[in-house]
Amino acid sequence: MHVGHKLQPWRYCDQTNTLFRHHGEDLMDEYPRAMIPPHNTTPGRYTKYGSNRARIPCNVACTVEEMAPAIYRVVNHASIPGPSLPPSTLWEVLEQWGSMWMWDDLELTGSFEFLVAAIHLQA
Repeated sequence: MHVGHKLQPWRYCDQTNTLFRHHGEDLMDEYPRAMIPPHNTTPGRYTKYGSNRARIPCNVACTVEEMAPAIYRVVNHASIPGPSLPPSTLWEVLEQWGSMWMWDDLELTGSFEFLVAAIHLQA
């Protein structure tokens, strides 16, 4: 996954039905289901419960909307893809660089151990 210009700070955990808002390097705020009337009877409404907790991994990014003061709902959500595998061949490295036409006439000769080691080290 390439890091985009807009990183979503909001995460959703469907197992606990909780929203999290990431901030700082490793902190988050917790937003469980709202218990404030009349929002406690409407599913999908969340309110802040805790601040500056240690960040836990959650692989569902989401956008939220403030429905009322301190009451939030999920607008959209999507799973965050896992880390991509590093390239294992020279051709995979070149494909990531793009402009494959430049390599059409490339001829490889000699020993490639140094190149294989560099690819595995992502150097």
